[in-house]
Amino acid sequence: MFGKKRFILVAVMAVVVFTLTSCGGAYVNNETTAVSAETVAVQLQYVDGAEVGPLYDVQVAVPAEWVGKFETRNVGNKLYFDYVTDSGEAAEIFFIEALSTSQYWDQNGAHPSSYTNIVNRGNTYFIYYLPIDTYYSGLSDEEFATLAGAVPAIVASFSASVVN
Repeated sequence: MFGKKRFILVAVMAVVVFTLTSCGGAYVNNETTAVSAETVAVQLQYVDGAEVGPLYDVQVAVPAEWVGKFETRNVGNKLYFDYVTDSGEAAEIFFIEALSTSQYWDQNGAHPSSYTNIVNRGNTYFIYYLPIDTYYSGLSDEEFATLAGAVPAIVASFSASVVN
């Protein structure tokens, strides 16, 4: 009986130690916000291990048709744009990501042409990712193609300025 209790205690302690040591980076937002205007404004910064990049005010312009039908998720260094279906499910369309210089080169080496550079500001690279198909979104090919067709114009409106 004592062996079982010791095993459970060791297992619980291992989980606690793992949880505490894996949180060594910066605080990570996980905010979901409805797109309520044609301008989406958020703050992004890269998180590379324990290193945190400068904080940027980021803005993009979305089509009027997206207002009220999309939400954004700000998760760490990524800003997801999710279409909200009639059933209330979120279908990811694309995301914008802030990367450190080393993360940027690691990303491009691992997935050339999957991620597209928007701009770099100092040692922060802003990229976006648009899936090539509808597999993960759950949308029809036509729905996804229509929504994805707006992404180049959204990315073209991208601006980022460092927060003082």
